[in-house]
Amino acid sequence: MQSRLAGPILILLSALCFSVTGTLQALAPAGATPWVIAEVRMVTSAFFLFLWCAATGKLPKLTADLPWRAIIICACCTCLYQLFFFFGALKLGVAVGTVVCVGATPIMSAIVAKFVLGHSPRPIWYVATLIAVVGIGLLNIKSFEAGNLGWVIVPLLGAMVYGIYMNASPEVSSHMQPEAGIMIGLCMISVMLAPVLVLFPIDWIWSSPRGLLVSAAFGIAGGLGFGLFFLGMKTTAPVVSATLSLAEPMGAACLGIFLLGEDSSLPTIAGIALIIIYYAIRDYIRVTTFTVGYLFILLCRLKLPVNLNRKL
Repeated sequence: MQSRLAGPILILLSALCFSVTGTLQALAPAGATPWVIAEVRMVTSAFFLFLWCAATGKLPKLTADLPWRAIIICACCTCLYQLFFFFGALKLGVAVGTVVCVGATPIMSAIVAKFVLGHSPRPIWYVATLIAVVGIGLLNIKSFEAGNLGWVIVPLLGAMVYGIYMNASPEVSSHMQPEAGIMIGLCMISVMLAPVLVLFPIDWIWSSPRGLLVSAAFGIAGGLGFGLFFLGMKTTAPVVSATLSLAEPMGAACLGIFLLGEDSSLPTIAGIALIIIYYAIRDYIRVTTFTVGYLFILLCRLKLPVNLNRKL
């Protein structure tokens, strides 16, 4: 029993590690921009993932026969995704930006697969997608009322480029260990984004303990998240992994609503619920206990007596 639970628990912990990304950006000191935030996350995550690969003996050998075209495509898509994600979380809020971006990714992936690769989605996909679209609409009612609806395109673009990544990544995984492929991609992205360190302020990283802590947290959450995910996938069925991945957008939503004091109106809660239903229908899986727990907490609309969005 313990061995069967170990894999799912590791994947759940991995998803929770990834869920803190938007919140860390919100907690960064004044002067931090999405450009530099993305670079900090890539550099620190690449470093910790390198240590992980070195410790587990999975450092790749860089040879000419590697699928460099697919690796470059994946790296470019991940680079753009980081920028779209952080700008979306900045403009729409951590909860809405993350749920829209992550929730729309499978939709965009299926669209890319159909029109680029010729792979048609299952009929149930159309029903699930309609539900997701309604959910995304509900999530952005506040943006519409405030005249900021145009910013919704940012996380949707992030979902689109990540959909391209999801269709290109299997070729990379077929030639090397997944964690090695991601590590190479993160290193390439770090080089791509290096100019932002000159173009935008970076003194916030070391000018206060808060900047140092946030920067380190990006790397630890990223490296640990990837490592735990790959360990968990060794003993976890893909369908279970798909369910547990809901912890990422739901965790981000809870952090945004409870810790950062973001919108928790009924349309927002309903939109999040519809995104969950979309995932459940798409994968023919039931929403697990932890997801129901998230929904219960959100529907109760509790507020923690803590607001971390303040100067330390």
